Amino acid sequence: PLLGIAASSVSKNFSFDDLSHTFDDDSSESFVADDAIVVCGYGEVGKAVFEKLGDLKDEHTGHPPSLVAFDMSPMLMNSILMPTPTSAVMFGDSANPEVILAHGVEKPRALFVSYDDHEQVMSAVARLRFSFPEAPIFTRAQSRYEAQELMEAGATEIVVEFDELPRSAQALLLKVEEEKIVEEDSVVINV
Repeated sequence: PLLGIAASSVSKNFSFDDLSHTFDDDSSESFVADDAIVVCGYGEVGKAVFEKLGDLKDEHTGHPPSLVAFDMSPMLMNSILMPTPTSAVMFGDSANPEVILAHGVEKPRALFVSYDDHEQVMSAVARLRFSFPEAPIFTRAQSRYEAQELMEAGATEIVVEFDELPRSAQALLLKVEEEKIVEEDSVVINV
């Protein structure tokens, strides 16, 4: 009991009240636009994609796009994270189209599947393509072989990590070399 009391009092300092909304099952209120961009999975990659999308502005309204991410994290079980007024992170298996529809997204503008496991990504892409035939589905793959399988399952575009890593590494290394050359050119020798 003492450990529970201590944990309870310490955890009050880590409140997410400004980002979280607890909901009742009776609430018919939807936090999501029916054409929101859906991010499937709120792990490391999903969160990064979600944050980058949140930085965008709609060219007509000047507002960020409506975003929703779904994750199976127990932290989200009885709450909704709302990082911005137009975005929400909710509990649910977004590979199941019924979960997306039940949260008010009837015609997603786009879907991004961010899971790590290839079989989970394959299943999600196939199920989402069947239920949302018009929506573009973006995802990632470790190899070109996985990317080909995902294209056949219905993905619109795939980021192949095996291809992107060498390009990113090369760009970083070239940047370091350019900075080194600039430093060498600006060395002043006092005599």
